[in-house]
Amino acid sequence: MANWSHNVDDIFAGDQATALAYATPAGGVVCTPVTNFGQRDRSTATIIVNSSIGMPGKLERIRRNPKVALAFHTRAHGFSDRVEYVLVQGTASLSPPIPDYPSTLDSWEDFDGPRPTAPLWKHWLRVYYTRVEIRIAVERIAVWPDLNCTGEPQIHGTPTPAERPPAQRPPANGTRP
Repeated sequence: MANWSHNVDDIFAGDQATALAYATPAGGVVCTPVTNFGQRDRSTATIIVNSSIGMPGKLERIRRNPKVALAFHTRAHGFSDRVEYVLVQGTASLSPPIPDYPSTLDSWEDFDGPRPTAPLWKHWLRVYYTRVEIRIAVERIAVWPDLNCTGEPQIHGTPTPAERPPAQRPPANGTRP
């Protein structure tokens, strides 16, 4: 279980645009945007982001292999002006779909603005507003001093493995187009 600093907590509270990385069945990794509304619990080292049910493949892959990473990689959207790049690693669990998820959050309009009220928009956005919480039990946090990830990261929680895997061999036909 990882604990984090007040500076990192400011990033968790204020960044809306985050990238969630999860494993594919073929052993690759997919990075996809998820929405952060500042939900976290330092006492249990938990961060909650959410995703629309409109991406069932992503959700099924996370159910099969819950080891995920979450990158707080930009300050372009949100309320934090911190300069650090933060990478969270942990184990995800998914909630059942929550209809009208925005109504469960006090912070929805702070991040996403007012919701449309016209009946047509309510109908069209019902899938978007039906969301699944992705609750991440934080195991490790790597914090780089800037968004370019220069320098050595500061590690909170489980130490990184001392041994690195061997480098891949170069592509047989080179890297030219």
